[in-house]
Amino acid sequence: MHVVRRLFLVFMAVLGVGCAPSLEAKSAGEIGCPPEEIEIANEDGSSGWIQGTSTWVALCRGRRFVCSETSTRGEKSLSSQISCRPEVGSQPAPAQTAPPAAASPASSRTPARAAAGFNLGASSDASKSACERGGKTWTAVDGTRAQCSGPATDIGFSAEVELTLSEGRTTAITIVHVPKSGWFARVKALKAALVDKYGNPTDKVTVPFSCREESQIEQCLRDGTARMEFSWSWPTGERILLVVGRSRADGKPLVMLRYGGTATQLNSAGL
Repeated sequence: MHVVRRLFLVFMAVLGVGCAPSLEAKSAGEIGCPPEEIEIANEDGSSGWIQGTSTWVALCRGRRFVCSETSTRGEKSLSSQISCRPEVGSQPAPAQTAPPAAASPASSRTPARAAAGFNLGASSDASKSACERGGKTWTAVDGTRAQCSGPATDIGFSAEVELTLSEGRTTAITIVHVPKSGWFARVKALKAALVDKYGNPTDKVTVPFSCREESQIEQCLRDGTARMEFSWSWPTGERILLVVGRSRADGKPLVMLRYGGTATQLNSAGL
């Protein structure tokens, strides 16, 4: 029982659950912004028997700060130390002027033109053949959409695949996956694989303090309280969007990966 309590205390210190303040509140005094103006991104952490460390990026008024917290377990208490520093190259946005478009972090990498056994730009017939060669069922929804009952090649997890078609060509590949459990682990693995291949994404993450336990995240996604979005883009028009949210069609939580497509097509995908 004593060992279980120790593990629980360290876990609470590292993840910041229980009675601990939110990451927004922890960052406020370090960066000089009120909590309600702070957005949190790129959370990560590690734990051990004595110490646990968590890191995150705090964004406020056009500036980014890299923050860290080290939690130490004493004999009868827990203590923590928080530090935030301006991210290298982070500057305040120019006053009274529109900020310049951010350079895509993926722009120097080879653009993403294929996913789940399908190729962007391929004819609808070629995409249908790929689906059926993979042992899956092809269904033409209408002239602009078709569905494959699964990935044409193994991607390591079950998923449904929808192809967006324009003038007989595949212009977007949408992969939808619903984890049975371990939402945070699945998203972390997907993001890490994409970062390894395409570089750092632009991110927009909203995970309130009350949603940061694994047991709570699915309900928070379902009611719209939590949402995670990561995007990669190239000057030539290719784009990847990784979204963890809820379906507009039925409100169910899901993980969506979308390759290619315009903003209008992304909105029509149901997220």
